[in-house]
Amino acid sequence: MRMILAVIVALVIGVGPHWQKYKDEKIAAYQAQHGGDVCEVNNVLIGVECRPFTRAELETKEQAEALQRWNDRVAGAEARKRVAQQMDDVLVYGK
Repeated sequence: MRMILAVIVALVIGVGPHWQKYKDEKIAAYQAQHGGDVCEVNNVLIGVECRPFTRAELETKEQAEALQRWNDRVAGAEARKRVAQQMDDVLVYGK
C-alpha cells in the first residue's frame, strides 16, 4: 500500500510541472494564432481550449482596470497630501 502511495505521489510531483508547461505552450500557441484571451482546461486528454473575451467580460475587465486606475490616482493624491502636510509641520515646527 505504501508503495502505491509513493508511486502516486511521485507521479503527481513529476507530472505537475510538465502539465503546466504543456498548458502554457498550448495557450501561447492559440493566442499567437487566434488572439484568444480566455483559456480553459477542458480535459486532460483533450487539452486546452481558448476563446476570445465576450463583450460582457471585456466590459467587466475594462471597468475593473478603470476602477484600479482611479484608486491608484486617489491613493497617490492622498499620499502627496500627507507628505505636503508633514513638510508643512516640519517647516512650521522647525522655526
